[in-house]
Amino acid sequence: IITVAFCSILFNYAVASPQEEAVPTKQVNGSHLLFDDTKMLYDVMRSIDESMLKSILEKNFEAVGMEATSATKTHDALKAVKQLIKTDAPFNTSDFDTLDLEYLSGQSNEELLKLLIEAIYGMEIIIEKTNSFVGESAKHSDKLDTDLRQYYWDNIYDDQSEYNKDKLSNLYKAFITDSGALRIASEELIKFETRKAQKDDYRFINPSSTSEAETPSPSSGENTAAQPPKPAETPKPTGSSFTYGGLTVATLCYFVLSA
Repeated sequence: IITVAFCSILFNYAVASPQEEAVPTKQVNGSHLLFDDTKMLYDVMRSIDESMLKSILEKNFEAVGMEATSATKTHDALKAVKQLIKTDAPFNTSDFDTLDLEYLSGQSNEELLKLLIEAIYGMEIIIEKTNSFVGESAKHSDKLDTDLRQYYWDNIYDDQSEYNKDKLSNLYKAFITDSGALRIASEELIKFETRKAQKDDYRFINPSSTSEAETPSPSSGENTAAQPPKPAETPKPTGSSFTYGGLTVATLCYFVLSA
């Protein structure tokens, strides 16, 4: 459950300042709960129409010189990860399709894509970390269940009543070994972020505004010269999409609530 009051405080006191573009580092995004990342990914994908998300990926991947197949591959992988969250997450996700998305309503498509990327990175980090912990604990711990419960509380979800040893132990297998979707999404998005950082003239392309770039037909009786289409403008972040150290307010809300 998102605490609207806390988010409102962050939004009201945030003062926007220019942020330098940088390739997201996995270390930054792995410091909170797996629940936070999975729900963020699920919510963002609920909030963006499927065809719109695919168009966003296609146009922005193309803008940094990636092949068209990369966008399709990433889109398919994201959909697969979303489905895995429903079936294999080690906590209850039965209400994920009905929870309120109001906290995302002020985000532009550019900000939503950033949130999606952060969520994928965060999920991969924690799942890899979980796999290592489960393996080491199984070898050396004489109180395995106690250790796993504590790990669950610290890294997965802060409600131990939903602790599921089997799903926790099989987390890596479900999301990475068997499916490969999470790894594919992460690799393609890292490639996108890397190329974006290397391309000085990159500007986010919002598919919803591309139709406005077409040259209008001259009205009858008017003698107007053909004008080149105007480039689509990059949406300016609103107050609600202010970032702290590269992370959005919506993400910060999750960090604090999971503490």
